[in-house]
Amino acid sequence: MKKFILLTIFTLGVTLSFASTNPVDSLQKIINDSASDSLKADLYNQMANRYMNYGALQDRSLKNMYQENALHYTLSALHHYYKVDDTVGMRRSYERLAVVYHDQKKYTQAKWFILQANTLAREKADATNIINTLVKLAQIKMDIKDYNLAKGDLREALTLASANCFGKEQADVMQAYVQYYTLTGQPLLKKTAAKRYAGLKDSMKRDSAVKQMAKLQTGKKFYTVSNRRDQNTRQTSVSL
Repeated sequence: MKKFILLTIFTLGVTLSFASTNPVDSLQKIINDSASDSLKADLYNQMANRYMNYGALQDRSLKNMYQENALHYTLSALHHYYKVDDTVGMRRSYERLAVVYHDQKKYTQAKWFILQANTLAREKADATNIINTLVKLAQIKMDIKDYNLAKGDLREALTLASANCFGKEQADVMQAYVQYYTLTGQPLLKKTAAKRYAGLKDSMKRDSAVKQMAKLQTGKKFYTVSNRRDQNTRQTSVSL
């Protein structure tokens, strides 16, 4: 809570005092004036996120600049997350570094960082992020044509996702399987994986619709009950 309050105060200060300047420069000034490693880590993380939309850029030089800034600020955030032993922040930083290096086709670095993220997820028994990092690891291995190891990662990810009934993660794994079977020239298995992926997505949409309907019905029921109480109250007042 204290960390959240500090971050809120500093963010508000940035908004009020430096609204007319470059947001990244404003955040850097706050970092320079701060002694809190937690705050510095979170602000560096914000700075890195500002450069993660490089995929939409057409200019190659500008895209490269965005990627390098994303790497630079993520590494800075990672340094401070490490100092305060924030393993969630560290894992997210490792994942972002893996994404950028993968996009740069620097597969050795991408693989190393996603393995670090996977290790942290395993230490926390964080099934969701074990699956997510395994899928990302498999995608990197597919790009370097290490198909057998990629298949092993996908198999483990699917087993874990199925055991925990994680619909979204199962869909993500099946989507990666479609990529795997495409690259390895297995059209029948690709078709099967694509069909299962589509089925999982449809199931997720239905579940979402049911939950939304239940939420609306609950609200309607509450509104109806409230109205009845108000009417009863008014009737009682009139009788009195």
